[in-house]
Amino acid sequence: MDFIIRPFGWLMEILYSFVNNYGLALLLFTVLTRIVMLPLSIKQQKSMAKMTVYNPLIQEIQKKYANNREKQQEEMTKLYTEYDIKPTMGCGPMVIQMAFVMVLYEVIRKPLRHFVGLSADVYNKVVAVATDLMAAAGTTGAQATYHDAFIINNIQTGGTEFAELIPTELYQKILDLDFTVFGLSSMDLTQVPEFGWNLLVIIPILSAVSMIASQFITSLVTGQKMKGAMGIMMYGMSIWIGYLGFTLPAALSLYWFYSNVIGLVQSLVLRKFYNPEKFKEQIRAELEAKRAEKKRKKTVTVTDSKTGEEVQKEVTEAELAKLRLAKARALQEEKFRKMEEEARAAAEAAAAAKAAAENTEADK
Repeated sequence: MDFIIRPFGWLMEILYSFVNNYGLALLLFTVLTRIVMLPLSIKQQKSMAKMTVYNPLIQEIQKKYANNREKQQEEMTKLYTEYDIKPTMGCGPMVIQMAFVMVLYEVIRKPLRHFVGLSADVYNKVVAVATDLMAAAGTTGAQATYHDAFIINNIQTGGTEFAELIPTELYQKILDLDFTVFGLSSMDLTQVPEFGWNLLVIIPILSAVSMIASQFITSLVTGQKMKGAMGIMMYGMSIWIGYLGFTLPAALSLYWFYSNVIGLVQSLVLRKFYNPEKFKEQIRAELEAKRAEKKRKKTVTVTDSKTGEEVQKEVTEAELAKLRLAKARALQEEKFRKMEEEARAAAEAAAAAKAAAENTEADK
C-alpha cells in the first residue's frame, strides 16, 4: 500500500512547505482534490437534474408492473438504455471522495511514516518504544491506538526517549512541525478529540453539521430533493461521520469539514453555469422530441405473413421495434431449426455407418 499512500504524503509535505502549518496544508490538499474531481462533479450535477425529469417515468413503470418484477426490470432497462440514464452517476464523487479519505487516513494515522518520512525499520522501532511508554503511562481508549501523536508530543515537549532512534535531520523536522489549526496549540490535529470542554471537540461536530448542510443545499440547487430513504441515509451518514470524528485523529474530520464547505460553494457556483431548471427544460424538450419521433410513422418494407409478398407499410417507432424483434426471433428460430436438422442428419448418418459396420462384421 505504501506505493499508493506515499505520493499523498509527498503532496502534503510540498503543501506544508508553502504554509508551514498542517491545518492550512490540509486545506490546500482538499482544494486540490476537489479540483481533480470537478469534471465528475459537473457530470453528477447534470445527472441529478436528469433524474428529476425521468423520475416520473420510472415511477410509472414501477407502479404499472408492481406485481411483475421481471417485466418491471425489463422496462426499466429499456428506459435507461433509450434515454441514456445512469442512476448511479450521482454516487461517483462520493465513492472517489471516500477513496481519498481512506488513503489520507493512512497519512494522518502515521504522519511520522508518510509525512515526516521515517523508514519502515526506524518507524517500527520508534513505535515499539512508544507502545511501552504509553502502557506505562496508562494510556487507554482511542488515544492508545495512535502512537504517532504520542511520539510527536513527546519530542516537541522535550522528551529524549526517541532521540537516538530517529535520524538527526528528521528529528529536527519533527521538532519544527506545526500540527495545529492555524497555530492554535489547543487544536492539535494529531490528537483524537474527546468529549468535554475543549476546542478540539468542535472539529468532528463541524464535520457532521457541514455534511448535512452541504447535502441539503446541494439537493436544493440541483432540484433533487432528499426524502424517504435518501434523506435517512443522508442524516445517518452525517451522524456516522460525526461519531468517527471522536475515534480518529482530528485532521481527518477537518479534511471532511473542508471538503463539505468547498463542495457546498462548488454547487452554488456550478448552479450559475448549469442551472437545474434550465437544464431540466432542455431535457424535457429532448424527451418530448424522442416521444414525437417514436410516434412519427415511417414507411418500411415488410413481408406479408399470409401471401409471403413484400409490401409497404406505415409504422411507428414502437411498432417498428416490435417488427424487428419478431424478425430477430424468426431468424433465431430458423437458425435453431437448421441446427436441429443438421444434428438429426448427422445422427442418422452415424447410425447408418454403425449399422453398415455391424453388417460387414456379421458377414465375415
